Amino acid sequence: MMSNLTYEWFNADHTTLRLISDGVTSFIPALPEVSAYQAFLKWCEEGNSPKPYVTPTPVDGISDLAEAKEIASKVVRAEAYSLLQPTDWVVVREAETGVAPSAEITTYRAAVRTAAESKISTIESKGKLSTLQTYLRSNEFATWPEAPTA
Repeated sequence: MMSNLTYEWFNADHTTLRLISDGVTSFIPALPEVSAYQAFLKWCEEGNSPKPYVTPTPVDGISDLAEAKEIASKVVRAEAYSLLQPTDWVVVREAETGVAPSAEITTYRAAVRTAAESKISTIESKGKLSTLQTYLRSNEFATWPEAPTA
């Protein structure tokens, strides 16, 4: 008999479950031929439902708010850097040859910097670790300006 049983989705596409039973964790592929998955389906038929998948954040496991804010801000800066890097060559070209970047690239680069500043400001405004984690899971945090196509 399993006395303390928890099922939760391990990934966003619901292909794997995490089963925690009496403190022991196991992973179950969501395949009809797997007996543990069949047991899960029976458990669901009895009116139960698994815990939903929760998107991890870069600060999961951190208990200090200041440290979590620092880590989250570093993640934002790294993402902004990775978004700007493909267009860095136009800035170098301008310095070397005087050929200015297109308006689209200039606007995009400014928008990335503005988005990064806004995200860091929002991170800094959070007074609780839980509200920081909620923000880090939000579409607002995940959304960045779209790069120009040319």
